[in-house]
Amino acid sequence: MLSKHVIAFGLAAALLGGAQVQANDAGLPPIPLGMLEKQGNVQRIDAARSMVWISGSAYKIGKTTRAYVGSRPLTDLRDLKIGAPVGYMDDGQGNLTTFWAQQQSTGTSR
Repeated sequence: MLSKHVIAFGLAAALLGGAQVQANDAGLPPIPLGMLEKQGNVQRIDAARSMVWISGSAYKIGKTTRAYVGSRPLTDLRDLKIGAPVGYMDDGQGNLTTFWAQQQSTGTSR
């Protein structure tokens, strides 16, 4: 009996692991918003300079930033909404490493 439970557990772990990879491949954010280091709201967006202001501080979104709007990867800063709640992590030098806006794309910016 024990070996059947071990096999069942192994199969379940393998299936769940595969589901997680598929979810990440679909563009879902890597971790829940509450688990990100900092939280705030988008106050200003400068798409030309790839900058966002979050709760009074300016941050650069670079090529290596893992950025999402809702469950989709952020491809254009103009998709952000002023006032959107966000979770983020930065490198301490004004560059975002992870950014997740908790909203759907609206196509508006300021």
